[in-house]
Amino acid sequence: MQRVVDRYFIKEFIPPFIFSLFALTFILLMDQLFRLIDLFVRKGLPWDIVGQILIYTLPLIISYTAPMAILVAIIMSFGRLSRDNEILALKTSGVSFLSLMKMP
Repeated sequence: MQRVVDRYFIKEFIPPFIFSLFALTFILLMDQLFRLIDLFVRKGLPWDIVGQILIYTLPLIISYTAPMAILVAIIMSFGRLSRDNEILALKTSGVSFLSLMKMP
């Protein structure tokens, strides 16, 4: 039964994770773009250089946003499960709270 519960939690976790990863990455990329616009305007950098800088900073930005996206996805997933009383149903059926909290 634990494998079924794990698959269900993963299925609940993936959409909020992907959404929050894209949203947070977009926000930090826009922040970086606004900082680079100053260089673009004052120094006359071409747009392709600004685009390359954004692409090169993308792995660093994702390394910042991935843990935040995981946290947001866990909070959203468990919030929905709690709101629909699914956690209560799982605890009633014999699944321990600690096994609910561990990732598969």
